[in-house]
Amino acid sequence: MEWKAEEVYLVEAITAKEAEERFDVLWAKAERDAMTEAERIEAAESASDDNLNAVAELGDLVADQDSRIEEQEAAIAELGDLIASMGGGE
Repeated sequence: MEWKAEEVYLVEAITAKEAEERFDVLWAKAERDAMTEAERIEAAESASDDNLNAVAELGDLVADQDSRIEEQEAAIAELGDLIASMGGGE
């Protein structure tokens, strides 16, 4: 049987409870500190790409919502025209 462990080292004066509460943040900080400059640049570029993709996706969602709003406005206007024509026919 083989065991593998991922280890990071971080020196910070905190209590055990604080370490448990902030574990994810502390782990991420220690991993960042252990990265080489090239790894940090690659991670930053990857995060930038992810952000650009997310912004593009949000733009698509907004455009879809705008399209739905326009369709609803057209339907309401058509309904208003129908009601007006019914009222004029009496």
